[in-house]
Amino acid sequence: MSLTICQDTGRALFETIDGVNIPVDYSFAAINDFVHCQDATYEELQYCCLGMAIEIEKLNKQLKHYG
Repeated sequence: MSLTICQDTGRALFETIDGVNIPVDYSFAAINDFVHCQDATYEELQYCCLGMAIEIEKLNKQLKHYG
């Protein structure tokens, strides 16, 4: 595993696991930077979408628990 750091902000953008880049977190800023990265591949964008879907599902479960 390795991290890719943004030159401008010094913030970690994504981690590479087994040759696949995955956003470090699913905040708007992190996803925006990841999607607009010049070397983001179609497969990496698919992984990103799947990861976001998982996070949304977790949030929905938390809302049902507290609601």
